Amino acid sequence: MPLPKNNTPFSRGAVRCQRETWCAFLFEALMARLGPEGTLAVPTFTYSTTKPGGIFHLEATPSEVGPFSEHVRRRPEARRSLHPIFSLAAVGRLAATIVDECGAAAFGQESPWQRLSNNGGRVVTLGTAFERSATYAHHMEHCFGSPHRFHKIVDIPVYREGERVEGYWLAYLRYLSIDVGPSLGRLAERLRREGVMRSVGWNGKISEAVDIADMDRIGYAMLRKDPWAFASRRANMHITENIPADGPCGSAEVDLRINVSASRIDNA
Repeated sequence: MPLPKNNTPFSRGAVRCQRETWCAFLFEALMARLGPEGTLAVPTFTYSTTKPGGIFHLEATPSEVGPFSEHVRRRPEARRSLHPIFSLAAVGRLAATIVDECGAAAFGQESPWQRLSNNGGRVVTLGTAFERSATYAHHMEHCFGSPHRFHKIVDIPVYREGERVEGYWLAYLRYLSIDVGPSLGRLAERLRREGVMRSVGWNGKISEAVDIADMDRIGYAMLRKDPWAFASRRANMHITENIPADGPCGSAEVDLRINVSASRIDNA
């Protein structure tokens, strides 16, 4: 498949046009490689919905994680999972299987990520190293129960086909009050050392691919040994709970406030 040529004069509009041309070229190349039985899924995350007044429209809210993901989302045959922050768009034979009627949580057993695992998916990074772009690792942390993250109910209005979708949504987030961020270097090193991750360089950039089955096998083994295996440092969470003098609150709705402290331990 020949690379698209750039014969347009330089301008803002021309840059947008050329970007769309390259996204279309990449999409066609990937779908040709996947074939009629394959499925392409991309993240279409929307972090801005968490700001005051944020709203998520399934069909209209644009992806905020790159022009290619937005190109895929906007294709007429694309389907998108219903989550106000961590949605995915998919095209192909199993698109509906992966993204339709998912659970309220961003990750976990009823999420598109688990369905990718169930259906023999592969993580591919284009132009960037695995450790900089593998969100699937957060799904693994969610399923394992890594202690440096927590489930937060996000109150974001969600609309599908113009109608409000009632319900709640869960996001698996890190504590902002402590300096524990994602760090996938050790996982990437293990995947490369065991020969299950393919890497290729082009024009000074690296692209990598690994089967999710291998990520699950190696990643969960690492988490069993060290629950902070995908984190920048370890943090033992100590949650202080003050029980009211008259006993636990039995109201239908409860305002629960938790005080969090952390004692750091150097990574082994």
